[in-house]
Amino acid sequence: MSRRRRPTAFEVTFREEAASLGESTGTSDVDRKRVRDGDPETRRAKRRNLDGTPRPPRKYEPRPYEKQEAAGLRLLGEEQYLINPDDRHIRMLSRFAFFDPNHELEMVSLDVLDDLIERRGESEVEVEGAGFAAAKFEVEDEGQEDDLEGDVDELQYIRLTTVRRFVINYLYEDRPVYVETDHAIYELFEPSKKYRREYRSFYKPQRVMQLIISSAFEDPDREFAEFVQHFTSLEVLDQPLVERDLWDVVPKLKQVLETIYYGDRVRESHTVSYLLSRDAPKFLKMVDVTKLRRRSPPIPDIEYKGNLDLATLRPENQVPTHVTPRISQLALGLFRERLRVVGPQPVAEPEPPYADLTKRVKGFIIRVSMRRQLEFSRQQRLKPRSRYLKYLTIDRLDYNVGDTIVSVVGEDTDRRSIPPELPHPDDVSPTDILADYFWFARIVWLDYEDELVHVQWFEHSSKTCMAQLGHPQELFLTKRCDSINMSFIIGKVQAHYIAPGQTLAEVLPHDFFYRYEWDDHLGTFKSANMEKITAAQENHPPDCCHVCDIKNKLDQDRLALPIENGVAWHAREYHIDDFVLIRADDGPCLIGHIRGILLEPDSDNEDDNKIVVTLLGRVDKVHCRPETVLKDERHLFYTDERVRIVISDLVGICFVVVSSSLPEIEDWKAVSPLHFYIKYRHPVLDVRSWDEMEEMLPQQLEVCQRCLDPNLENLRDLDDYFKKGPRLRAFDPFAGVGAFALAMEMEQCFKLTHAIEISPSAAETLKRNASAEVKVYNQCSNRLLRQAILLHGGKDPDPLRAINGDALPDPPMPGDIDCIVTGFPCQPHSQMNMFQKADDRKSNLILNILSWVDFLRPRYCIFENVRGFLTYNLKARQDGPHRLKGGIPMGGFKLLIRALIDMDYQVRFSLLQAGHYGTPQTRTRFFLIAADRKHELPELPQPTHDFPVVDKLEIKLPGGRSIEPVRTVPGIAPHRFVSTRDAISDLPVFHWKNPKTNYTREQMRNLKLIRCDESKPWCGLSGPDVAYEHEPRTTFQLWCQKTATTDLQHYTRTYEPIKVERVVTIPFGDDADYRTLRPDLWEWQFNNPLSATARDGFRPGYYGRVPKDGWFQTTVTNVDPTAKQCRVLHPYCRRIVTVRELARSQGFPDCFVFYAIDDRVVTMHRQIGNAVPWPLSMAIAREFRTVLLKKWKEGTAEDAMEID
Repeated sequence: MSRRRRPTAFEVTFREEAASLGESTGTSDVDRKRVRDGDPETRRAKRRNLDGTPRPPRKYEPRPYEKQEAAGLRLLGEEQYLINPDDRHIRMLSRFAFFDPNHELEMVSLDVLDDLIERRGESEVEVEGAGFAAAKFEVEDEGQEDDLEGDVDELQYIRLTTVRRFVINYLYEDRPVYVETDHAIYELFEPSKKYRREYRSFYKPQRVMQLIISSAFEDPDREFAEFVQHFTSLEVLDQPLVERDLWDVVPKLKQVLETIYYGDRVRESHTVSYLLSRDAPKFLKMVDVTKLRRRSPPIPDIEYKGNLDLATLRPENQVPTHVTPRISQLALGLFRERLRVVGPQPVAEPEPPYADLTKRVKGFIIRVSMRRQLEFSRQQRLKPRSRYLKYLTIDRLDYNVGDTIVSVVGEDTDRRSIPPELPHPDDVSPTDILADYFWFARIVWLDYEDELVHVQWFEHSSKTCMAQLGHPQELFLTKRCDSINMSFIIGKVQAHYIAPGQTLAEVLPHDFFYRYEWDDHLGTFKSANMEKITAAQENHPPDCCHVCDIKNKLDQDRLALPIENGVAWHAREYHIDDFVLIRADDGPCLIGHIRGILLEPDSDNEDDNKIVVTLLGRVDKVHCRPETVLKDERHLFYTDERVRIVISDLVGICFVVVSSSLPEIEDWKAVSPLHFYIKYRHPVLDVRSWDEMEEMLPQQLEVCQRCLDPNLENLRDLDDYFKKGPRLRAFDPFAGVGAFALAMEMEQCFKLTHAIEISPSAAETLKRNASAEVKVYNQCSNRLLRQAILLHGGKDPDPLRAINGDALPDPPMPGDIDCIVTGFPCQPHSQMNMFQKADDRKSNLILNILSWVDFLRPRYCIFENVRGFLTYNLKARQDGPHRLKGGIPMGGFKLLIRALIDMDYQVRFSLLQAGHYGTPQTRTRFFLIAADRKHELPELPQPTHDFPVVDKLEIKLPGGRSIEPVRTVPGIAPHRFVSTRDAISDLPVFHWKNPKTNYTREQMRNLKLIRCDESKPWCGLSGPDVAYEHEPRTTFQLWCQKTATTDLQHYTRTYEPIKVERVVTIPFGDDADYRTLRPDLWEWQFNNPLSATARDGFRPGYYGRVPKDGWFQTTVTNVDPTAKQCRVLHPYCRRIVTVRELARSQGFPDCFVFYAIDDRVVTMHRQIGNAVPWPLSMAIAREFRTVLLKKWKEGTAEDAMEID
């Protein structure tokens, strides 16, 4: 092959990266011919039948819906014109095949491309291809799209023209293979099943060389044995790699090293020099991993080029994942990436005595079939003549109250488990554990007369949501108890209670330990309340079981019991003159004023108990309400309508006052979503004329002072807390623009002090909107973690600088932080991520978060991620281009819980819908709250707004149980959802000008038209003096306008004229979309029967409008009429939605101003789409405020929270 230097596809497409690396990444400069290769005709992959005859070559079969690649072909989402005319579109190709059109479409290996270059003009072989293609954008950022509707496979099947070359960057392990045609460059994913054999013959040696060279380039000092250990853990197209594969590519490796930059550096590395200096061994030895040297390779220097916001997101610029030793141990064997361990290595724990543990399992199984001898005497009684014992003797072994017994797993419908069949002792596997066949329980009392033992059940860690990732010796108390026959006792084990702050040093390999109580109905791990258990134990049996006390209390609460001037029901007291929330058939709940209570004490039916209420109307539902009267969901009016309701329709208590009776009414309303006010009264709920409303005086409203006075006292306590109380110092390692923590600050119990954000524009946005005291680090969180640990350990590392070169402050240290608040990167976990990758390094950033927790040890943690995080499997393998298969189901979630539990944190988790908390969009996310065991674990916020999207927010846990910690039943939330119109109607109206129509300046002004010029960064209105369309008409608008803005940023991104014409031509209406366009304006995908859109039945959505009385789709990072969030046209303006309107969809106040390098609107879209919704963050903060206020009120100088 000629050594003449020519530009590669990589250099043509990625000029900045190629220039910054100073290297060619094209494999066209590499002689890829095998030593045994001869004529190109023999290069076709061949296979022989059992009789020795060659199998006939497989042939490509054209598909009736394939589209021929051509210069004018545009895939969905691709721009019509590229910035540089010499550039080509980059696409993703899956389920592909390559073939020779000159030889009856015989499938060929891509190796033949080398011969075509070398023997140009001589060979009759030509390579074409076909497969499903999708547009590849400059930076794939699909992390926030879980809630969007539509098919993931938005792919078009196309027939490629002649393939000119293929491209591989050997220097980085995760770089794909590209092929280049005259019209586009294609990133290859999974071959078609029929082409798999040919592709493997080409790809496997290329992949092996890439693994060798990338490892040598990244860490030249890496030992060969250590590399082999990593190498043999990998697969190529479902085939595991073996050491022999390394030696097979040595001849070709020598040729490749002659052609790549940094070849000398790679050649001198330990691994490559070892391979090149030796002959392949005849017998390969097993690697003794216990003798490998444990160390972290150096961090590569990264020089960011071009647009910094995009450069920091590119895979080649990602810093390796850094972890603490503890997290490294937990992650061992679960991640493909070679983790960088920072900090002192912990003392190595001795290997568990697996043989002895297996022997114990066998022993317990043998005892199941043995007859046991029960013994008890008078001396064992608690008291003379008592039937209850201090201890029980079985087979000469004493069982005391408080001991942990072992019982055979039985049928338990509550656990939804089928008892396993006990194996023969000789069939017990070395991996079997006691929990596979037995239950554990704590003895509460012993009754010798009935031969009963009352127990509180434990749950083994493997039976909780952690499943196989749980600690094998950890047990969890439950809220289940039973009285079982003494004969069910098989034996006992030692279970130690570990108090907060206590280590596991005294727990021997055969022992168990417990710290927490696991509630599998709510999904919580809370510190075991040993005080209550001990206090209950002081009582005489059978009244000494605290679980029975809890059950009795729950049974008592289900009864409607009369109290003074009221009724107690479901752990709440309702009094005459209280205000209550009442279940409605749909929409928000009803609100009533209790006027009478009618109880039927002799009835077993709770609904025979009735409550007489006067109904209150909602002003926001009055259609004749003047525009000058704010649409306020808290504003009620009193009526004369009385009804009787069944007691089971009561939802809870709320508080209502006449607005003129409370001077601090606005402060009082802000405290709780259950605070309402009255100004008027009307005889009936159906108001036909606003003039019929009468002003209501304070003395006309009778209230229950027994309930209202403590509520008003709480307002005064809160005011004192805001003035004198502590704030939780918050740190966000993946801050984005800081919306998560800054929104929580508004509830005056948090204070953001440190934030890391790698995107320069997002970091600058955060700086401009946060207080000056906040330390913002525009760097990678991995680098900051390493710096912090080294500084804390007394080391003197080189100072870090920001991405843009600015100096950085010192990182946070233990004692500086009270709460970590973050939404860790979610792109790999999104269910709408079209091309998930098993080796996506961003998936591993969860380990960085956990390492920050391990290092800083904050009191609280609040984590957010997409719903798809719950389906993130560790050790998954690639299963085609779109999905992964295998691995540990829910492995990321299980590891997260395990790590927090190990670090002594209590945990609760749930799915939360942003629309339930006043956000005008549908957005479901996973949230987790953790608190160290010395502090109370805050609750999750229950919905405050009735959101019509039907979703139980169910989490299916391992083992079959599901949890729904948040109540999503229609008709019980106190407020109506916030609609699109409620959110944005006060923003100025303007339209894009139709590029095909001419207007005078006066017409442009009168029609509120603005020219959308694609040469400019944005189109619309900007600055501090932009006038709103009208005064706020809803509380949402009033809140957004509360603080004046320096720039309303009411502008859109710009497009080419044809796209603008399509947008302005879409008619108004909630169902309007591309299907209403004139045929001459259709994109190719909208009318061609061969397109993916056509095959999907021309589903609606593209160029769709946001419904004005509905809500926004999930606000994501890619906002475009043909993207996944394609309903982006304004409901009543001829344009797409603006930056400010998108910000409103996430609940941002107007004073929050976004910054982007070069005013790139798509960068602002990314900042908004990646944020945690503002109202939802505030709802979580209110739950924390409740806990902090309680502790502050009851605390003393010793136990009050001391926060600077």
